[in-house]
Amino acid sequence: MSAPRFRTGTFKRREKRVPGGRRVVHYSKKKPSKHVCAKCGKVLDAVPRGRPYEIRKLSKNQRRPNRPYGGMYCTNCTKQLLKEEARSLWLLLSVDSQVLEHQQQQKIYQNIWIFHIFRREMYSGN
Repeated sequence: MSAPRFRTGTFKRREKRVPGGRRVVHYSKKKPSKHVCAKCGKVLDAVPRGRPYEIRKLSKNQRRPNRPYGGMYCTNCTKQLLKEEARSLWLLLSVDSQVLEHQQQQKIYQNIWIFHIFRREMYSGN
């Protein structure tokens, strides 16, 4: 009879033939499911399947692809995401530059106004 912990669906059962000729059941933990893209659900390439203790033994560049969002998004979704980020960054920069120009212009007007007031006070005192 097997131990109670092995009588669940968590373990895979594998029949092995031992040198004595009899068959025994070996139990092993199941492999985790494959990693999928967070956006489209496509199975990710180059991301190994394995239990955490097996993955920990791998070097960092074997655990996931070495690119932005590697191990999170598939290549197509990564390309789309990077394009969107670049576009939004460009828009943000253009808006920021417009705001900056406006602020600089306001400062110039303010400085001119202060200069005129100062000049008026200076000449009206004489």
